[in-house]
Amino acid sequence: MSTLDTIPPALRSAAEELAASLELSEPIALFREAKARLDADGKARDMLKRLAELDSDLRRREADGTLTREDIDRLRAVQREAWSDPVIAGSAEAQQRAIGYLPEVNELISALLGWDFASMASAPASC
Repeated sequence: MSTLDTIPPALRSAAEELAASLELSEPIALFREAKARLDADGKARDMLKRLAELDSDLRRREADGTLTREDIDRLRAVQREAWSDPVIAGSAEAQQRAIGYLPEVNELISALLGWDFASMASAPASC
Protein backbone atom coordinates (compact mmCIF):
# COMPACT_ATOMS: atom_id res chain seq x y z
CA MET A 1 0.00 0.00 0.00
CA SER A 2 1.32 3.44 -0.99
CA THR A 3 1.41 6.35 1.44
CA LEU A 4 -0.85 8.17 -1.01
CA ASP A 5 -3.46 5.46 -0.51
CA THR A 6 -3.78 6.43 3.17
CA ILE A 7 -4.64 10.07 2.45
CA PRO A 8 -8.32 10.74 3.23
CA PRO A 9 -10.42 11.56 0.15
CA ALA A 10 -11.27 15.05 1.42
CA LEU A 11 -7.57 15.87 1.86
CA ARG A 12 -6.73 14.45 -1.57
CA SER A 13 -9.50 16.55 -3.10
CA ALA A 14 -8.26 19.69 -1.33
CA ALA A 15 -4.70 19.00 -2.50
CA GLU A 16 -5.92 18.54 -6.08
CA GLU A 17 -7.82 21.84 -5.85
CA LEU A 18 -4.73 23.58 -4.49
CA ALA A 19 -2.64 22.17 -7.34
CA ALA A 20 -5.20 23.32 -9.91
CA SER A 21 -5.31 26.78 -8.35
CA LEU A 22 -1.52 27.00 -8.31
CA GLU A 23 -1.46 26.16 -12.02
CA LEU A 24 -3.77 29.12 -12.64
CA SER A 25 -1.83 31.58 -10.47
CA GLU A 26 0.05 34.21 -12.42
CA PRO A 27 3.61 33.25 -11.39
CA ILE A 28 3.08 29.56 -12.15
CA ALA A 29 1.14 30.19 -15.36
CA LEU A 30 3.88 32.55 -16.59
CA PHE A 31 6.51 29.97 -15.68
CA ARG A 32 4.66 27.28 -17.66
CA GLU A 33 4.36 29.61 -20.67
CA ALA A 34 8.06 30.52 -20.52
CA LYS A 35 9.02 26.86 -20.20
CA ALA A 36 6.87 26.01 -23.23
CA ARG A 37 8.63 28.76 -25.24
CA LEU A 38 12.01 27.41 -24.14
CA ASP A 39 11.02 23.83 -24.99
CA ALA A 40 9.91 24.98 -28.46
CA ASP A 41 13.09 26.97 -29.18
CA GLY A 42 15.71 24.59 -30.56
CA LYS A 43 18.43 27.26 -30.62
CA ALA A 44 17.91 28.09 -26.93
CA ARG A 45 17.78 24.40 -25.95
CA ASP A 46 20.98 23.71 -27.89
CA MET A 47 22.69 26.66 -26.21
CA LEU A 48 21.69 25.40 -22.75
CA LYS A 49 22.86 21.91 -23.65
CA ARG A 50 26.19 23.29 -24.82
CA LEU A 51 26.48 25.31 -21.63
CA ALA A 52 25.78 22.25 -19.48
CA GLU A 53 28.36 20.20 -21.40
CA LEU A 54 30.99 22.93 -21.05
CA ASP A 55 30.23 23.26 -17.35
CA SER A 56 30.56 19.52 -16.87
CA ASP A 57 33.82 19.47 -18.81
CA LEU A 58 35.14 22.39 -16.78
CA ARG A 59 34.35 20.59 -13.51
CA ARG A 60 36.07 17.45 -14.79
CA ARG A 61 39.13 19.43 -15.84
CA GLU A 62 39.19 21.20 -12.50
CA ALA A 63 39.09 17.86 -10.66
CA ASP A 64 41.89 16.33 -12.74
CA GLY A 65 44.06 19.47 -12.67
CA THR A 66 43.92 20.27 -16.41
CA LEU A 67 41.70 23.36 -16.22
CA THR A 68 43.00 26.31 -18.21
CA ARG A 69 42.16 29.99 -18.33
CA GLU A 70 40.87 29.43 -21.88
CA ASP A 71 38.40 26.82 -20.56
CA ILE A 72 37.02 29.34 -18.08
CA ASP A 73 36.86 32.11 -20.69
CA ARG A 74 35.04 29.81 -23.13
CA LEU A 75 32.48 28.88 -20.47
CA ARG A 76 31.92 32.52 -19.53
CA ALA A 77 31.42 33.47 -23.17
CA VAL A 78 28.77 30.78 -23.63
CA GLN A 79 27.14 31.84 -20.33
CA ARG A 80 26.92 35.46 -21.55
CA GLU A 81 25.48 34.30 -24.87
CA ALA A 82 22.92 32.08 -23.15
CA TRP A 83 21.75 34.68 -20.63
CA SER A 84 21.45 37.31 -23.37
CA ASP A 85 19.01 35.08 -25.27
CA PRO A 86 15.51 36.49 -24.56
CA VAL A 87 13.87 33.05 -24.37
CA ILE A 88 16.43 31.73 -21.89
CA ALA A 89 16.43 34.94 -19.85
CA GLY A 90 12.62 35.01 -19.80
CA SER A 91 12.47 31.41 -18.69
CA ALA A 92 14.98 31.99 -15.89
CA GLU A 93 13.13 35.09 -14.72
CA ALA A 94 9.76 33.31 -14.76
CA GLN A 95 11.26 30.39 -12.85
CA GLN A 96 12.64 32.73 -10.18
CA ARG A 97 9.24 34.41 -9.80
CA ALA A 98 7.55 31.03 -9.42
CA ILE A 99 10.15 29.92 -6.88
CA GLY A 100 9.58 33.14 -4.94
CA TYR A 101 5.82 32.62 -4.99
CA LEU A 102 5.81 29.16 -3.44
CA PRO A 103 7.07 30.29 0.01
CA GLU A 104 4.12 32.70 0.09
CA VAL A 105 1.80 29.76 -0.50
CA ASN A 106 3.57 27.80 2.24
CA GLU A 107 3.18 30.76 4.61
CA LEU A 108 -0.54 30.91 3.91
CA ILE A 109 -0.94 27.18 4.51
CA SER A 110 1.12 27.48 7.71
CA ALA A 111 -1.04 30.38 8.93
CA LEU A 112 -4.20 28.38 8.28
CA LEU A 113 -2.79 25.31 10.05
CA GLY A 114 -1.13 27.16 12.90
CA TRP A 115 2.22 25.40 12.39
CA ASP A 116 5.10 25.52 9.91
CA PHE A 117 3.83 23.46 7.00
CA ALA A 118 6.96 23.91 4.85
CA SER A 119 9.31 22.52 7.49
CA MET A 120 7.08 19.46 7.94
CA ALA A 121 6.76 18.97 4.17
CA SER A 122 10.50 19.15 3.46
CA ALA A 123 12.75 16.14 3.29
CA PRO A 124 14.07 15.00 6.66
CA ALA A 125 17.53 16.21 7.56
CA SER A 126 20.20 13.55 7.61
CA CYS A 127 22.47 13.01 10.57
